Amino acid sequence: MSRSVSEVSAGEGSADAEGVVGRDVAGHDAVDTAQGSASTPYHHGNLRQALLDAALELLVETPATRLSLRQVARAAGVSHGAPYHHFADKDALVAACGTESLRRLAAHQHDSVAGQDDPRERLLAFGRAYLDFAVRRPSLFALVFDPELCDPADPKPENIPYLTQLDTELAEVVAEGQRAGLLPAGPTEEIAHALWGTVHGLALLVSAGHLSAAQAEAALVTVVRD
Repeated sequence: MSRSVSEVSAGEGSADAEGVVGRDVAGHDAVDTAQGSASTPYHHGNLRQALLDAALELLVETPATRLSLRQVARAAGVSHGAPYHHFADKDALVAACGTESLRRLAAHQHDSVAGQDDPRERLLAFGRAYLDFAVRRPSLFALVFDPELCDPADPKPENIPYLTQLDTELAEVVAEGQRAGLLPAGPTEEIAHALWGTVHGLALLVSAGHLSAAQAEAALVTVVRD
């Protein structure tokens, strides 16, 4: 049986503050651990991911407008010039953080329904995972929905696979729910949009402190018929 939002949060305390443990459909680790030092050569294979991880961690407390490549390099334990071998400037790094956040969300959603066979449990697991990501990783969630970084109307090529994955998997669990009589009949795409809008709204309300995780969980369960 899928877990509640609070149970998911309690059970994943070993993950880093803004990371997501899991794998995306391409087989990449959703969290790539890369420890560096000031003497680490810029060409080592994990440098780009180490810089992204460091930047995402800094963005938890630091607005993107105040982030600097020097600050990220220091946090990653590499020389101040090393980031320029992977990112032309700070804007390029922040844009890559948006893509990485989107990738982690897609991996998180994918993992949430892996191994689930019951249509109702798959629907609830997908919704709970979305709430969990938004509540426990608010800085990543904000990057995913920053129109300057991840504009769905004009997506960057590197974002398209993850947007497609999210749309496809949501449509699949919704279609399964419709066939099982758990959701209203009608165009699957429209029902998927309605469900996504509901869960996204709940996530924003929890993040803003207007609802508790338990209240959001109860609201989610009422949307899916028994």
